[in-house]
Amino acid sequence: MHIGDFWGGIAAVALILPQAMAFGVALMSVAGFSASTGAITGLLGTAAVCLMSGLIGGTRGLISAPTGPMLVIQVGALAALYKYGLAGGELITAMAALLLVMGLMQFLIGLSGGGRLIKFLPYPVVAGFITGSGVLMIMSQVGPLSGSVDSIIWQQWYWLPIATAAVTYLSMSATPRFFPRIPGTVSGLVIGTVFFQLVALFVPEAVPAKWVIGSLPNPANLSFDLDVSTLAGLPWAIIIPSALALAVLASIDTLLTSVVADVETRDRHIARKELIGQGLGQMLAGLTGGMAGAGTTGATLVAVRSGGRRWAAVIAALTIVLLILVGGPVGAILPVSVLAGVILHVAISMLDRDIIIWFRERAAIMDGVIAVLVTLVTIVYDLMIAVGVG
Repeated sequence: MHIGDFWGGIAAVALILPQAMAFGVALMSVAGFSASTGAITGLLGTAAVCLMSGLIGGTRGLISAPTGPMLVIQVGALAALYKYGLAGGELITAMAALLLVMGLMQFLIGLSGGGRLIKFLPYPVVAGFITGSGVLMIMSQVGPLSGSVDSIIWQQWYWLPIATAAVTYLSMSATPRFFPRIPGTVSGLVIGTVFFQLVALFVPEAVPAKWVIGSLPNPANLSFDLDVSTLAGLPWAIIIPSALALAVLASIDTLLTSVVADVETRDRHIARKELIGQGLGQMLAGLTGGMAGAGTTGATLVAVRSGGRRWAAVIAALTIVLLILVGGPVGAILPVSVLAGVILHVAISMLDRDIIIWFRERAAIMDGVIAVLVTLVTIVYDLMIAVGVG
């Protein structure tokens, strides 16, 4: 193992850690789970997919984590399962089944060479569903930033979550301009948390529990409530289409990131191996109570430029596991609104500006129309239907 793999993995973790926690909280809050449960769900999923992808080694330096478009599909699936009437252990079992089926589908896509077909997906369609996913992510943060609490004292500070998210967002945007070596997510996490806690010092009452993540569960006490006996009664009409959508989208995300990694490393990824590794990672995430993930461009670039190559993803996975084991108490001071700021920053960066340019050029107007159509269908109805329509 090269020393560059070590530094590349550590650097990637600094970038993806806040995003993984934020996406986990956004997902699990849909069904009423606590923020701490959501945070560890995001971390476990990231560690699982990074570990298996890194061990199989289809792309040098590739780092995996939950992504925006995949979060949108998982939120939709979890909301549908919750609305169906599942709760507690049954709901956890259904989500595990979703990731297991998704992982199997992605494994088969890789095994059959289906990764070659994904490159034929038109760019306007990709731009449309990514933009639509970004809009849905922005809309999902209205609740966490509402600031509503029962405490009469804290009701006067309803603006604090919004202000904290704004400080986080601005920190993520400004830091890379002045300090290129510091990841924006790290500065946003630190500055947003410090701002929130400094303001909280002026209030003679403990911070409302719903405004902070809370201490992460002790790994020794984790129980995923998987009940195999309930599998036959699960709503497979919801699970299977959602799993297919996730498998296809995760494959697209990953292979696009693999191409970016190839440019940086001057290597050539093996799509078959990468998708097989990703599929096994999704299965592991399902079995450990995590969420689905895919190759992420930002973290991959950071890892590669920090020297990461063959084992960077494995180092990143092991680092996250170590943080889960020893860093649980940190969640008690980490505001939910900071993670909301991270999500908003990611979501706004997903809005594709090319769509506006296409409408200004006569030859590209149809591309713009297709992208807008896909965006609208994604927001109003369903992402996979939107891709089909596009």
